[in-house]
Amino acid sequence: MKYLGRFIKNLVLKINKECNRLPNTYNYGYQEISPPRLICPYLNESYLNDDLTDSLNLMVSLNKGGQYLNGLYDQNRFNRANLLNIGFYESLKINPKIDCFIFHDVDIIPLNLDQIYICTNQPKHLCSYLDKFRFVLIYPTLFGGVVTINRDQFELVNGYSNLYDGWGGEDDDFFKRVQKKFDYIQRYSSTVARCLMIPHDSDQQLNEERVDLLRKAISRSNIDGLSNLNQTYTLEAIEFNQFYTKIKVKLRNRQK
Repeated sequence: MKYLGRFIKNLVLKINKECNRLPNTYNYGYQEISPPRLICPYLNESYLNDDLTDSLNLMVSLNKGGQYLNGLYDQNRFNRANLLNIGFYESLKINPKIDCFIFHDVDIIPLNLDQIYICTNQPKHLCSYLDKFRFVLIYPTLFGGVVTINRDQFELVNGYSNLYDGWGGEDDDFFKRVQKKFDYIQRYSSTVARCLMIPHDSDQQLNEERVDLLRKAISRSNIDGLSNLNQTYTLEAIEFNQFYTKIKVKLRNRQK
């Protein structure tokens, strides 16, 4: 783990050096746009060990070191997809002009800087090839870890489902939504989309409802997501830091 920490710190320094040569806006077709908003959910602050904190710093560096990262957490309960929806919604309340979002797991580190963190004309999956799986795409519909998507695309699919408490299923559900509205998703090649997954302890419970939820994913996609998001959480605090915004929420218990 000490070697891993040094590796991440060196990568942060390298990316910061590269980012200093980048413009403050990106040319997206004929339109200049602001950098995207990174949304990074985690369970609680005790979850962030030194390596994961360095990971957050790395993501900020990838996004040009501006105030573009929102960390989302609930102190007691984890529903990753619900938190991603909240991050999208609360980000737009802070800055309605944001058009590009990157949903990023806190424990994933890009190994190739040719993976550009911007949105494209289709939803895009970054970091498709993880060291944990020997840099193999473990199944063709994999759509988790790091995803880029613009505002219109995300609203068109009604965001993520809010029903996946614990671990498993929410990314496959999201892929079904995206597949229904778009012809395909984009990926970088296997030589570019390589990422490191930081090992860490996790107390996540396997979501035992995930198979039933996935079976009905499309039939409820119009009523479960951004459309009913306000019913799922209470905003407790927003903390603005130099390089990121920390958002604390309380997820509401749902009736089963």
